[in-house]
Amino acid sequence: MDLDERLFRLIYKSDGIYASIFTLQKRVKPMLDIGDYQRRLLEDAKPTYAVLVYRDKAFFLHITVEKQIPEPKGSNPVGVDIGMKNLLVASNGFKAKGGEILAKRRRFRELRSSLQRKGTASAKSR
Repeated sequence: MDLDERLFRLIYKSDGIYASIFTLQKRVKPMLDIGDYQRRLLEDAKPTYAVLVYRDKAFFLHITVEKQIPEPKGSNPVGVDIGMKNLLVASNGFKAKGGEILAKRRRFRELRSSLQRKGTASAKSR
């Protein structure tokens, strides 16, 4: 279930962080079971969006936050684009080609396909 700012908010209390989630009957306020790293991220950022997921008989809340990032240090910042044909292209002119990696991926995909088709015990172990 997608939750925007109207449907959920975080409540910071001394004993933990709670998520207030709007439901059809009433608001529910479960405590978040998170680690110290996630707690610091949530305290320093503004939550903007969340997705409530039910998986393996448990609920998970995926929270998207908005956070101010510091200005880059140095006199020559570099922008990077990641792709398939060219794995990496930087704004300073550096390129890393992806042909070799694509060929490896294709080779292993074909190998997996043939082994799965065969279905024998030795094929499964390989």
